[in-house]
Amino acid sequence: MFNKLAMREDRIGYGLKQVEGTVYEKVLRIAAIVSFSLMIVAQLAILILFDGKQISDANNYLQLAKGCAENGLWYPSAEHIHDSYLFGNGLVNMAALVLRITSNLRVLFCINILFVQMTLWSCLYIVKKIFNRPTINYWFAILFCLLNTFWSEVVCLRTEIPFNAFAYAGIAVMFSDKKWSYVVGGILLALANWIRPIALAFLIGAVCVVALRSKKVQHVIGLIGGYVAIIILIGSISYMSCGHFVYQASTFGYNLIMSANDEADGSYMVVVNEGQAGYIDPEQKKDMTFDEIDKYYTKLSLDWIKDHPLDYIKQFPAKLFFLYGTETYSGSVYFNNTKDTGGIQYIKSVVNKITGKSDTPIQIGDVLIVLNQAWYMMICVMFVVGVVLLVKKKQWRSMIPLWLCMLCGTGITILVVGGARYHCPYVPIMMVCAAFGWESVWAGKPKTPTKSVEVQM
Repeated sequence: MFNKLAMREDRIGYGLKQVEGTVYEKVLRIAAIVSFSLMIVAQLAILILFDGKQISDANNYLQLAKGCAENGLWYPSAEHIHDSYLFGNGLVNMAALVLRITSNLRVLFCINILFVQMTLWSCLYIVKKIFNRPTINYWFAILFCLLNTFWSEVVCLRTEIPFNAFAYAGIAVMFSDKKWSYVVGGILLALANWIRPIALAFLIGAVCVVALRSKKVQHVIGLIGGYVAIIILIGSISYMSCGHFVYQASTFGYNLIMSANDEADGSYMVVVNEGQAGYIDPEQKKDMTFDEIDKYYTKLSLDWIKDHPLDYIKQFPAKLFFLYGTETYSGSVYFNNTKDTGGIQYIKSVVNKITGKSDTPIQIGDVLIVLNQAWYMMICVMFVVGVVLLVKKKQWRSMIPLWLCMLCGTGITILVVGGARYHCPYVPIMMVCAAFGWESVWAGKPKTPTKSVEVQM
């Protein structure tokens, strides 16, 4: 079966004309270098100029990390077992480790810059191994570096950047064909899951890479073995620390109930206040552990879904829109986190500024966010174009592992609640398809037919 799915590679270039040594290739290479340089300069500028506070989840992660650093603890510890949930476990511990050495948050921001580079170069390696066509790598670099989400997010203590770094590094080593790569890939994916509990989607993609390339059961065992070994290690340390075997966040029930109540519309919402679906009496809650709260919310949600299956399913389209519709959430950084730039309300406020319906003038931050949204929408369009062309040119087999990552991750997300931040792990996959789409548009068709040969992955 895997032999039939093996990637069929056109040695000349996937039905495209040769561009090696052409002006097109040289210009594209220069554009990629300029884009990369711009991203680095922008990241460093934001690193220096940003002086706002961490907000929302980022602030919660920071406070947890500070508490652990000050008290010589790791997360979670006994003092955390009565929290409503555990989240960002790996990120909190990484931040706590740094804060034990220095209280300067810019050190953490510098690490985020390195994580972005780790993601970029891992993805470029994946693209190189899939297509073996430098100009597609150049297109990917341009698309990645000019999405200014990867500029502003470096000063946010959130899970997206480090998760992407470990997840894509884990996928990248699967393409290296080294004996050690499978175990290392499993370790990297487990670390990604420690930071954010959706690495299972990438593990499925990694298993698919192994199945299509080496087809050896022992390599799959090595991959899963490395993954399980880190889970056991992290879980055992947590058990000694807090009495619970914890290796990832415990937010499933808390997030699920946002979609399993009479007021749910598929978006992120508060449901734990008095009179709301997720309210728990303080006297009852004070004795509950995070695990018991998670099970309580999960049972409550599943009971509601059982009684309202159609109401639950009808939210899926809205969740997909909330998940993939906008790319403005990271723009708060341009206003030192004093303004919420996520969602439709912010977009409407910018439209009012542009049309003169607002007394507030448009600011540089607004311009950067608008450009980012436009760039993201272009990526979305070219993602669709790229998918169509990959299928049309019979190159879809090469993308099966990445598409599985995105499909499974999206499926996991729409089961709970939609939010723009949650699509960040899949944007690089969209960019791979978009890069192929742009290459197909600009490189054109070859003058003479090329003979397609089958190459076993």
